[in-house]
Amino acid sequence: MIGKGHPYLDSGWSILEEGELKASPDSPIPEFFVEYFLVTDRRGQTQHQAPSFEAAENWLKQHLEKEQN
Repeated sequence: MIGKGHPYLDSGWSILEEGELKASPDSPIPEFFVEYFLVTDRRGQTQHQAPSFEAAENWLKQHLEKEQN
């Protein structure tokens, strides 16, 4: 399940949260737990999967720098 999407600057690329709803013993309302982050290109195709938002952002920054060169 996809959670929040985070556009990356004005690049057209996005970082998406992927995870699942899980019940918590302390709450009757399920919570969304992020399992990893997907980096998607301008067409919405997944190009990279990362364990944290920071890792996804670093990968994307490096990828876009290579794309410009």
